[in-house]
Amino acid sequence: MVKNVVKKLITKKALFALAGVAVIGGGAAAALTVANNLSDGGLVEETGLTFLSAKWPEVFDVKGYEEPEFVDVPNRTNNAFNVSDFGEQGKNGWFYRYGSAQTPSRSQRLENFDGEKYSQRGVSGLEVKNNFIHTSEAAAPILEWRAAKAGKVNVSLTYVKSVNGDKNPSYPDGVTVYAYKGDEMLGRYDVDVSTETEKVLEQELKDLEVKELESLYFVVDAKANNAYDGGSLYVSINDVDNKGLQATVDHERKIIMLITLRTSVLRDIEVGHIFTVRVLRMQSLFQHLMARNI
Repeated sequence: MVKNVVKKLITKKALFALAGVAVIGGGAAAALTVANNLSDGGLVEETGLTFLSAKWPEVFDVKGYEEPEFVDVPNRTNNAFNVSDFGEQGKNGWFYRYGSAQTPSRSQRLENFDGEKYSQRGVSGLEVKNNFIHTSEAAAPILEWRAAKAGKVNVSLTYVKSVNGDKNPSYPDGVTVYAYKGDEMLGRYDVDVSTETEKVLEQELKDLEVKELESLYFVVDAKANNAYDGGSLYVSINDVDNKGLQATVDHERKIIMLITLRTSVLRDIEVGHIFTVRVLRMQSLFQHLMARNI
């Protein structure tokens, strides 16, 4: 546990400072040595500046972490929605983690859960709730979902960046959102920040082939800092063999009219229920509501 905290306390700023010291103290050759100690992708170009990303040099990797065993429940399906599924680690295949945005498969499970949010001792700023996520400079919050069975799934990914309310409005610089299947990066999306309005990212990942218990990772990463990096992450996953919910969403994202649902289990149902939430994508919400008699 102590080793894990030490690793996370080495922030991006510290790595950036390390590179700067190398340039001043040892010239370009020393700086090159620092860069070479990073794994592939450790240097990235963002906002016109080259800085060290969240990918850790191998020297900072902590050995000995053992992933806790996951005992799946019978008859789980490849339908999931992170908001309504939120809860204990492993519920409907979801896991709440922290680590590098470049290697989420090497991340670790968040250890502190109070029933409302996940956090990690020694990782300042990081928290994950059912409809809110905030970054840390030390590590990125990561949502993992494991497929219940082999097949194809459609993923609707929405991230809503909160309005910038920082006292120094020019300091927050937005976030980067990533999607992975195992170690394969499916997408990398920059999300800006505004003092006037929320910024919205919407992405569709269609016909993804997954193996049983194969992992999909969804990461929200800080850029140069994590000031006002709060936002809402919505991930809806649906088996392509199921016809999901059709929804009409108003421009304020506050009311969703659930119109029709077609599944082999529930047959054809006409729905006129209005459910007030702050989401853009809710492909599997109604199935969860029906199952829980809401």
